[in-house]
Amino acid sequence: SGPCDGKNVTITAKLYSYELFSQTVKCQNNGFDFRKTITYDLPSGLWQISAGKYVFNVNIKPSKESKYLLIKLLSPSKKVERSSTIKITAEITDAGHKVVDANVYAYLPTGKRIKLSQISEGIYSSEYSVPYNLPLEPWRLIIIATHPCEFCTKKISAGEEEFTVAVEKAKIVQNILEPKVKTFPLEKEETIILKATYANNEPLKNPNIVLQIDKKQFPFNAESDTIFKAIFSIADLEGTASVKISAYDDANNSATLTTNFVFVKDISWYIKHLLPLLILYSAVIFFIFLIFVTILKLLKKRLSAVEKLKLLESELKELQQKYYNGKISKTAYKDAALELKKKIAELKREL
Repeated sequence: SGPCDGKNVTITAKLYSYELFSQTVKCQNNGFDFRKTITYDLPSGLWQISAGKYVFNVNIKPSKESKYLLIKLLSPSKKVERSSTIKITAEITDAGHKVVDANVYAYLPTGKRIKLSQISEGIYSSEYSVPYNLPLEPWRLIIIATHPCEFCTKKISAGEEEFTVAVEKAKIVQNILEPKVKTFPLEKEETIILKATYANNEPLKNPNIVLQIDKKQFPFNAESDTIFKAIFSIADLEGTASVKISAYDDANNSATLTTNFVFVKDISWYIKHLLPLLILYSAVIFFIFLIFVTILKLLKKRLSAVEKLKLLESELKELQQKYYNGKISKTAYKDAALELKKKIAELKREL
């Protein structure tokens, strides 16, 4: 009970992150009065009670009846993974005898509780899907069981146990669907198709997936909830290259797939890079050939001119010899000699 300045006040009880109950009561005469019987299906411990703006702690101690039933946790084990489906299974016994038709509850890390169903004599179980973003802190798994008891003082027997379960990051599974090969030509665009999910085959939440080849990075884009595509091209890394595909979600769950790719020079690479050089070399060779042919022609022409010059000089000597021997007249000699000397002078100028 206590004062209140409105029409209603909400009374809430919590243990750890578990909300045990919440109830709204009316204010009367500027105050409220609230009474609640703590039943055996509620856990003991240091409860945090809030009533409007007032907050205080109450230590709820276990009763004698809450120690009658023994609870043994069969699953999960000491740890669970995010984004997995687990079974919460417990065995309930009383003095070594399995208890049937009990009411068994388990408190989830999200703050709620679920009822476990009886699956066999003394065994109670229920499935629970662990959220992908469950905080990575110990889960205080509280299990409570109650059962009618004719011979008990309060006609009921009960039991409660608290188990500590570690929460681990979700496993992310990656599979390269395409290509099937690991050898690629240099400077050619290639596509890689990847399937990425949680271990339970559920889609990743807000995924970020990156392909890294050596030191170069290429982003994956979503084709569907579970299929992703990246386009890559490598120009300057011939040979074997280390490859990493890193996948993350928005809760910092992550996984890295590693492999190797081999990059080689194919015919298109040689055509692209060597054809221009081949054309250039061919042009140079052709130009050299033209120069060579021209030089040969010039040499041939010069040799021909030299031979012709020798013949003309020989004719001039013969003409002089005939003139000295009196075989031709002086006038004929001068005319013929003048003509030969002109031709010799022209050839010498050409040479």
